[in-house]
Amino acid sequence: MTTTTSQIVVRASTPLQAVNLANVPDELAMMVARAFPDVELDDEQRNRKALALLDEAQLYVETSPAKAKGPLKACTLGSVIESVSGLASMNLSLRRSLGHAALVPFSNICTLMLQYQGFAELILRTETVSSIQTEVVYKDDEFAYELGDKPWLKHKPNIRGARGDNDIIAAYSLAHHVRGPISIEVMDLAELKKVEAASKQKSGIFYRDWKRQMYRKAPLRRQAKYLRKMVGGTPQLMLARALEMEDAQFDNTRLKRLGALAESHQLEMADRVAGAVDKPLQKVPDEAMKKRQATRGQNKGTLLARVAALRKDSASGLTDTEFVQQVVFNLLGKNQIDSQPEFDDVWDAIITRKAYTWDDATLIPEENPDG
Repeated sequence: MTTTTSQIVVRASTPLQAVNLANVPDELAMMVARAFPDVELDDEQRNRKALALLDEAQLYVETSPAKAKGPLKACTLGSVIESVSGLASMNLSLRRSLGHAALVPFSNICTLMLQYQGFAELILRTETVSSIQTEVVYKDDEFAYELGDKPWLKHKPNIRGARGDNDIIAAYSLAHHVRGPISIEVMDLAELKKVEAASKQKSGIFYRDWKRQMYRKAPLRRQAKYLRKMVGGTPQLMLARALEMEDAQFDNTRLKRLGALAESHQLEMADRVAGAVDKPLQKVPDEAMKKRQATRGQNKGTLLARVAALRKDSASGLTDTEFVQQVVFNLLGKNQIDSQPEFDDVWDAIITRKAYTWDDATLIPEENPDG
């Protein structure tokens, strides 16, 4: 008996279920390899780290609970690679024992969610903090704190009291600084609810299944914003990247772009079937066409010239070139632009949407309820 097989053409729009992450095309693996922030890594070291992280991602998917495993495998490969690249840009892990981050499916788009352990790891890497803890407070707990020149906090959990999600009344983060007193960040239920309400997907899986995790992360995230201004170098870049990722959580433009890729893949598959019966389908317009038209005839030189004009009144210590490089890293998770679509995205973010601050190239959040 003769068996015929057809080779699957792997693209960014291909569903993950058709691909093993350990065997993705080189160009996709390179996206992960280039995202690692350590400039001293050579190509071979980057490739090894990328393959190890992709193996972790494959294991993460395969060991996910049944209700998450199917939706994760239905996610587009491109969205999974973007999520893994984002993780690489912060040099964090997907090992469940560490709890740094989670891959969450959302409308066949894979989204990276940092967990409070991941934020804590990035803060500890700044070497300004020796230890950090974050926790939620339930209504039957004993809880008190005081700020000032000698801050203190006391939390005595009542393990026999009510401890459901609806019983949470506050969350806090406490950091022991290497130099100086401890710092305390407390958010009451009203503040936590305000952050939840401002989430682009407040009714989604994050707050539905991980409300306690999200509440523990809220004060830690606010504390990280202060610490970001105290450090420099790679630790600062990784912490800034994490904060930017949180601000852009469930970015609708990203979902739209990656959703268009998924639709393109579905149309391609349908066309193959229709071709067999001589019924070609009508293609939908390319949603990226307007963006490509906006950058037609433009290049990196004209981009830099436009940036120089827009930043002429900025007192930032960043040069125009450094500003563009920082945006490229923040947006793409790597240090260079390698394709026309990537250039289109950078141009759109800087020139069209003016989505980054002119001083330090950080993302301007649409909503920023927690300061």
